[in-house]
Amino acid sequence: EFPVEVLKIDRSFVANIDRGRRFVALVHAAAQLASNLGMEVVAEGIEDADQVAVLQSMGCEFGQGYFFSKPMKAAEVPGFLTSWEETRKKAA
Repeated sequence: EFPVEVLKIDRSFVANIDRGRRFVALVHAAAQLASNLGMEVVAEGIEDADQVAVLQSMGCEFGQGYFFSKPMKAAEVPGFLTSWEETRKKAA
């Protein structure tokens, strides 16, 4: 078994994903390799819905960035999650 469980794709790659095939190919190859090794893939620095769509199409299951939320203190997380879940239910 591979001793690493998670691959994080740096925000510098995510930010440039819409700038050409080379960035897309690199991120896709990294995500596929991680997936083939049974690792989770986390993309950092996601800023818009287009980036989410591209990353999901590549098999990236997890992400973080300003698109989802600004940085917050640990004490703020429960309230944020409650609000997010309520918004999600209304949208469904």
